[in-house]
Amino acid sequence: MPANLPERITPAFQADPSISERVKTVHALGTTLSSKEISALYAYLLTPGSPAAATRQNENWLRNEMLNQLVEQETLPSGLADVLLAIYQDPQQDVVMRDYAVQRMTPVYERASSEEKAALRQALWQATGETDGSIAGTALLALHELAQTSEGLERNRIAETALKLATDEQCGELSRITAIQVCGQMGVNQAETLMLQLAQNASSIPLRISAIAALGDLGSNQSETYLRQVAWNVDARLQLAAESALQRLHKRRGT
Repeated sequence: MPANLPERITPAFQADPSISERVKTVHALGTTLSSKEISALYAYLLTPGSPAAATRQNENWLRNEMLNQLVEQETLPSGLADVLLAIYQDPQQDVVMRDYAVQRMTPVYERASSEEKAALRQALWQATGETDGSIAGTALLALHELAQTSEGLERNRIAETALKLATDEQCGELSRITAIQVCGQMGVNQAETLMLQLAQNASSIPLRISAIAALGDLGSNQSETYLRQVAWNVDARLQLAAESALQRLHKRRGT
């Protein structure tokens, strides 16, 4: 526990209260943290949590709430971008926490300095290479979202990365699903053949659903024919995905 804690934040760091009470303490801090409170949260977050499986989920819940409070401050806390970068880049941190740090780079980016933005961009591109779990997808989605409103992000590079991850059979399923979605949202037309293949033959229902959804954003006449067939599928999950995709396809065409 960090030394010399401000009184109102102390219960969040004590072992005695239940985890839900500790989370409530953090949640109640509001949007005007003092510099000492911010420093205490930074110190705690930068110290990797216990790797014990029995406590990991609760620990990540608490730390996630701490990140929420820091991101939601009226004034962006000084050094928050550096803290997110340090958590992501620390291999001793739990992988869920590293993913949480990548998630928070999006809201912090728009309030960061130009130097911090450059460091965050570099980290996000680096994170797209972590394809064994969800981090690559989280980073890709962040880059896609930031490219809508921010300069300095290459849309062509984002599209190429999305297609690469969507094609990679060794990529973690969550990241691959995100990549498929980004391909659809960005209108990566060269991905349509891949999406048809995945919609028909992917090894899991979530991958098939994601590919079907992307066809609603990319689909040609061939894709529309397939989607109509799937809309009669006995699997209700695939039916709903195909019906939604057909609606988007028709809206996009104005038909």
